Amino acid sequence: MKLLKPKFWDEDKISIIAIILFPISLCIKSLIFLRNIFRSQKKFSIPILCVGNIYLGGTGKTPICIELFNILKDLNKNPCFVRKNYDSQLDEVNLLQSKGDIYLGKNRIIALNKVIEKKFDIAILDDGFQDRSIETSLSILCFNEKQWVGNGLTIPAGPLREDLSALKRANIVIINGEKNIKIEEKILKN
Repeated sequence: MKLLKPKFWDEDKISIIAIILFPISLCIKSLIFLRNIFRSQKKFSIPILCVGNIYLGGTGKTPICIELFNILKDLNKNPCFVRKNYDSQLDEVNLLQSKGDIYLGKNRIIALNKVIEKKFDIAILDDGFQDRSIETSLSILCFNEKQWVGNGLTIPAGPLREDLSALKRANIVIINGEKNIKIEEKILKN
């Protein structure tokens, strides 16, 4: 998905615009925190592999999902893809559909119930890291080495959906791009 984002999101320093937007970011984070406190997680009878990100935009999630799908097929598993249905993400949907079955829906839980009904034995959840209503078996968090975390702030002051503390919920972190020791050290600190 091609995302038009403000240039100040990916600057190394915090801009005046980011400072002005920071109180809105705090309000959004507070609302998400409150929502997650009262949300219970649904456990499913099949493994749910989640591939997500905290950086808004392209970090290579969909190619990772496809690679997981191929590995699982080679292991004689019967996987499928699950995505939330967004009209703006048809390219990703078409790419996944060309590789295997995909279940779309406004509600991932309903889509996962259909997956189980259709006798798939593993679901690959593409872009579901922030959906705390689903208990996942494995969470993979993707980053792009070129943009990393931008200015490090959350939306709208920066490009992050969540703070780096979200790394604690991930089982695996993948950095697409060149090896970068500074990024690896920041990941290991969280």
